[in-house]
Amino acid sequence: MNKKDLYNRIVFADELSSSIGRIEEFFRDRRPEKRVGVQKSFDPDLPGCFTPRRGVCICITPRSGSTALSTLISETSKAKGRFLGYPAEFFNLGDNVLGARARHYGCQSFDEYVSKVLVESTDEGETFAVKGDFSQLFPVLSSASFQRFAGQTTYVYLYRRDVVAQAVSLARAHKHGVWNSSNGFQASFDLDETDIANWATLIVSMEAAWTLWFSINRIEPIRIAYEDVMASPYHAISQIYEQVHGSLEDFPLLRPSKEQVTRNQSSAVAGERFRARFRVGLEA
Repeated sequence: MNKKDLYNRIVFADELSSSIGRIEEFFRDRRPEKRVGVQKSFDPDLPGCFTPRRGVCICITPRSGSTALSTLISETSKAKGRFLGYPAEFFNLGDNVLGARARHYGCQSFDEYVSKVLVESTDEGETFAVKGDFSQLFPVLSSASFQRFAGQTTYVYLYRRDVVAQAVSLARAHKHGVWNSSNGFQASFDLDETDIANWATLIVSMEAAWTLWFSINRIEPIRIAYEDVMASPYHAISQIYEQVHGSLEDFPLLRPSKEQVTRNQSSAVAGERFRARFRVGLEA
């Protein structure tokens, strides 16, 4: 049984198979034109010229505060030069991030693309950083380019204690396009129990997939809860920094993040309605 089949048997079969299939299809059927010479960085705000020596891999479940955390890390890396790299969802297929970047660099294979991303996300201190959910990162973690740094990578598992609130946030984002405060915000919206239950199932399945992957690979990640990131991003990031750099001696002051958490009464009402409905159902 190969690795993909193993995870398909246990959890996350549809999402994982779809992700791997779309990556394979892209490089098989729509392989970018080979470019000659070194291409400029895809993101002009990133140096894209340093050789990675060690890395940070932020393993997430959706709506767990990863954008706020990663934005603060990237902004600090830009200001200081040497920090914790430039984490982003470089392997997000939904927004065609992977396709656009692969075409920019003329990558002929997924492994070549992974290699480019590691350089792209590396800061002056030779630390790269990537983030993604299980379906995004599973192919990356198995690639030859990433495996070169597997022993020098710090793994961070970002999760959310309140899965119901997380599922409400995810359902709202997909149904109403409210991913962050920059998208605009509806004062009220409707979510039904089926939406919330479906996304809660996805979140729990992804948590199981990460737990299994960490166990199989004998990895004990730094575990950081969304609630703790929101309460004290300084403390959350300092845990990562200390693990990567060995001490907090040069840990810098963090600039306030530009990312904001979107909350409103409709989210709270939807979550409490869902809790009450199923709590009553179990007691009946």
